[in-house]
Amino acid sequence: THDDMGWILTVQEYYDQRVKNILDSMMINLSKNEDRTFIYVEIGFFQMWFPTQTEQVQSTVRQWLKERRFEFTMGGFTMHDESSTHYQHSIDQIRIGLQYLWKEFQYRPKTAWFIDPFGHSASNAFVLKEMGFEQVVFVRIEDKEKVIRRENQTLEFNWTPYKDLATVENTSYAPSNTTIFTHVTYEYYCPFGSFKDLNSESELNWDSWTISSKASEFVQHVREQSNGYLHSQLIFWFGCDFTHQKPEANYKNMEVLINYINNIYGHDIELQYSTPSKYFEAVAEEMKQIGKTFPDYYNNDFFPYADNDYAYWTGYFTSRPNLKGKVRETGATLETASYLMTESMLLSKVEKKPIQDFSVYLDKLLFLRKNLAICQHHDAVAGTAKDYVSLDYESMLDSSRQQVTDSMASLIESKKEGEGSISACVSGFSNTECEEIVSDFDEEGFAVIDIFNNRINNINYVMKLNLKDSKVDLYDKLKKTRINSDVVCQPSNEANPKFPCQLIFLIEFSKEKTFTRVHLKKTESARELIFEEQTTIDNQYTLNKVNFTVQHTEYEGYTGWPCETKGFGKNADGAYIFTTKTFRPEEPQIQSMKVAKGTVLEYQKSYQYEKSYLHIRKYQGIEFLEVETVINPTKRKLGINRLLHVKSSLDNTVQIEGKEALPEFWTDSNALKMMRRIKDFRKSFDYKVTEPVASNFYPMNFAISIRDRLTKEYNENDYMNLSTQDSSLTVYNERPQSSGVMDKGEMMIMVQRDSKHDDHRGVGEPLFESSSNKVFFKVFHYISASFKHEPAIYDIVNFRPLIFNNKSAISPIEDSELSKILNTDCLTNIQVLESSKLFIQLFNRNDPYFQNSLSVCAFSFKETNVAQVKEVSKTGNDYAQFQEMNLLSYNLRKETANSGLKLLERSAVEGSIDAQDFKLFLVTLND
Repeated sequence: THDDMGWILTVQEYYDQRVKNILDSMMINLSKNEDRTFIYVEIGFFQMWFPTQTEQVQSTVRQWLKERRFEFTMGGFTMHDESSTHYQHSIDQIRIGLQYLWKEFQYRPKTAWFIDPFGHSASNAFVLKEMGFEQVVFVRIEDKEKVIRRENQTLEFNWTPYKDLATVENTSYAPSNTTIFTHVTYEYYCPFGSFKDLNSESELNWDSWTISSKASEFVQHVREQSNGYLHSQLIFWFGCDFTHQKPEANYKNMEVLINYINNIYGHDIELQYSTPSKYFEAVAEEMKQIGKTFPDYYNNDFFPYADNDYAYWTGYFTSRPNLKGKVRETGATLETASYLMTESMLLSKVEKKPIQDFSVYLDKLLFLRKNLAICQHHDAVAGTAKDYVSLDYESMLDSSRQQVTDSMASLIESKKEGEGSISACVSGFSNTECEEIVSDFDEEGFAVIDIFNNRINNINYVMKLNLKDSKVDLYDKLKKTRINSDVVCQPSNEANPKFPCQLIFLIEFSKEKTFTRVHLKKTESARELIFEEQTTIDNQYTLNKVNFTVQHTEYEGYTGWPCETKGFGKNADGAYIFTTKTFRPEEPQIQSMKVAKGTVLEYQKSYQYEKSYLHIRKYQGIEFLEVETVINPTKRKLGINRLLHVKSSLDNTVQIEGKEALPEFWTDSNALKMMRRIKDFRKSFDYKVTEPVASNFYPMNFAISIRDRLTKEYNENDYMNLSTQDSSLTVYNERPQSSGVMDKGEMMIMVQRDSKHDDHRGVGEPLFESSSNKVFFKVFHYISASFKHEPAIYDIVNFRPLIFNNKSAISPIEDSELSKILNTDCLTNIQVLESSKLFIQLFNRNDPYFQNSLSVCAFSFKETNVAQVKEVSKTGNDYAQFQEMNLLSYNLRKETANSGLKLLERSAVEGSIDAQDFKLFLVTLND
């Protein structure tokens, strides 16, 4: 059964109305025939059901797992989306599920199961292999490619998604052995043809004609499907979305078919109940016996997905942008709160003062982590659920975020002496920013602001605090020295009438300091920068000698008869599908342009359109641009795909033999490796263009980039012919979006969309995100002409400071205790496990060849306050029993498996991590 964690119904509604009954009924019906099997995927649902069962039922489940009649496949908290997820959030949701399975059953799935996500990413395959999965199963690849793979028997292959990184000369790149066996289903994940009725809730009338015709149809399909694979083992799916409400009828229907075919066609066809793990074992054994090997498949991903020649699922990369933004901000809140919790834990060890109510704080972190995991579901962050379900996701995130920020304020407040209260919020990009935080001044006219640094390296960060008016100045922690700042009351200030102004200042975070304190001071006079209206509208910019323009454009989605499905522009534009009849987007007229200049703000250029605003900012000493799009909900027109459109002087074309020069561009894969894209071209097969616009849009989780290469010749290796002399231009985003290229020198990023019709792919309603229609909707981008800025921009969009209004002037934690035990330039993610144990994950997301720089990140654990440091499996599921385990059984990379687990007892544990790789450590603190 495929049980979506929200889609047409909410998570809780699905569990109450369907999932609970499915699991109850399946466990009864498995016992009636020892040949019967059943697999389950979504641990988020299973962990709601299992604790409510009797000891007898729980014992039976454990026994069936041992007998391999019941099997967990994948084992993540949910089946996450692959286009719109940040790699860290995918890793976290898998860990939550696998940690539960290990703790409860000492069970570890080996098969990754992605049968419903709408396309498949290279970085997801890499992460799966790194986390110990041996094979991955998926369904949805571009229809043209699936036809070709059926014909040439390549529906199963060995996929090495990062192969090019390991083949460039002079590389020390370690994760070259990241090959994962991949199975693409012959058709859909539900029964084919008329066999869908085997999943009905009643037994079929199996008269002689029915059974004979059904068996004949099935055998015919078996023979057809056998032509698509290299061996004689075939797998068929009996189940679909929320099937097996009444499994006894389903099993009996299948058993009639199984018995009949085995009796009549048994000389060359045998049917049996099975599971994915049994299937892959049988395939491996047969391939060994017949001496065949599977083909290799390198790099590439499986985007975009299309279910016919004219229906490209590239709209959902942007659908429901408010929800997508909240998912990212929730991830940032979790990161920040985990850092603060860790600093508090370490300080409590130093001061010998246990944290009061520690379990309460930890429970709230876990609650937030689980809600964030749910929202990685392929109908949640993907934006393809019904609107009321999406509002439920948003409510889920909002409530758990608020609980965590309140608990972090309480955590700091618990250290105070005397009266006073503390409030907190996480700085972010969404429409619920830190407003009231900076509006509470004391009798002297000061507001004490403590800003928590959630990074263990040095960062320069532009802070923006919303204000009620411009009569505010900024001072240092001693209230004596004025700090440079600007107050900007935006031309689009109707977007936030209660807090129309922003205080902008540059803050330098030091890795040795946990908090930075500043003071806001009321002033008698207004400080807002003056915007001067320009008589000539100029939207041209230059960075690093690259000339470009920035503007808003829009594609009108096809709004004709929504059931037409053949022909360019004749699929309805909707939650999943992006389609338009025009090759080029419309270019709305810029109505006015205003410019302001300040001390911190080198300039802000603000452009007003009929339906939107575009603010472009450059800060002093920072060589990239900040771009803010503000969409006016009162003038929002339905059926529009709204774009941020960058046009440059770069010639990013590549010459492919037998083709005209085609634009080449790069988009990130889940905020990790940059993937090469070429307009109207597919690397793995001869591509025929049928949908010229939507087929050239790809998921963008962090960046889209173009480069004017010195060498224009095409090379199959993505990294060959790249040079440090290439000119480049990159746009970075702070939430998942759809991006594409239609002509050389340009990049288009879809910032918001809605539709007039349903696109008939299951959600059953037109796309309309009500939450982003109630307020002025804001989206941020950053534009750079040098890859050296990427680390700083990544910090800006992924690590949000925690802001405290310290009304009673309490001294917060000042010195960073975390920096005393860990020195690293790797990206650091922390999961607090209990009062003396935590996971520290170190990740090197550098993409060295695309950025023309080979580099590793280094780390060093110090003995201060640390009892033990152990490198553990990347799932972290062995934590449950705190014991060393045999890594060989997890099929991790060879060098890791051979080393086993070692307790690192030296005074300092040092090492390095290669590009695009990561390690997980279990750190035990001194009592």
